[in-house]
Amino acid sequence: MKIITRLIVAFFFLSQALTATAQIVILADKENSAHYLMAKDMKEISKISVEVVPGHGGLDDYKRIEAGQLTFMQLDVLQNEQLNDLKTGQSHTDSIKILIPLGKEQVHLIVRESKGINQFSDLNNPKIRVGVGLENQSTYITVKQIKKLTNSKWEDKFIDEAEALQALMNDEIDAFFIIEVAPISQLTKIANLAVHEQKEIKLISISDKRLDESYPRVAIKADTYEWADYDIETLSIESVLVANTLSETSKNREDFEQFITDIKANISKLQKNGKARTNWRRVSFSYENIPWSLHSTVSKITQEQKQK
Repeated sequence: MKIITRLIVAFFFLSQALTATAQIVILADKENSAHYLMAKDMKEISKISVEVVPGHGGLDDYKRIEAGQLTFMQLDVLQNEQLNDLKTGQSHTDSIKILIPLGKEQVHLIVRESKGINQFSDLNNPKIRVGVGLENQSTYITVKQIKKLTNSKWEDKFIDEAEALQALMNDEIDAFFIIEVAPISQLTKIANLAVHEQKEIKLISISDKRLDESYPRVAIKADTYEWADYDIETLSIESVLVANTLSETSKNREDFEQFITDIKANISKLQKNGKARTNWRRVSFSYENIPWSLHSTVSKITQEQKQK
């Protein structure tokens, strides 16, 4: 037992040492998630030292982020945290600034065919069990808002996104939400099932006018997933890479400027060969119409580009 304890302590201090020597630390989602792979791509492409630290995503990483660190956030989750600040008289979100807009992710609603769920409104039933992510995951924050805006009455099942498909297959839930850029890796695996099993799983459109002001509509086209030869209409959410400017130093700002410059200069390479190339193809470095404060480094870079 003492040996195990010593190994855990040694690993902790090793992680701290690696983090301390990095110029930028990215708090990413779980290993092999889309955001984690994007962070690994950033590490490989950047000229400065970057350390990628796997986390839990969503609010967990948001609450851990410090000066000189970055993390991935959904814009609606940030806006929800700002609302919480206003309600409690706090200002946690004031220091959170956007470095890179990462494009829009799609809300996926997956159901079992045998449950008779053919449209979003069919979820308005307290007997329907819906996987909504874990309480600190971004998916849950979004789904909670969708549920509130549409006055839906399904039963929430708190299941990790990574385990939701398994729960659906084992009849532990009737449907689940997951939010990522399509195609999502775990959903592509459905194509490996026998045809009759593939037909038991389907994507459902989310079309409700009460959601239009908060979540722009987008289509997931037929054959985005081999097992789904039909178009669906769903919701989109802006994903962003953010920094915490509280206690930020001039050195942090210099590092961020180099970091952004490196990624922008190599965006074509990332879109073609990156581990998360599907996600990178949605990154355009367009900062217009983003209702959140940009990091001062971004303002500096964009101003310099206008002057050229």
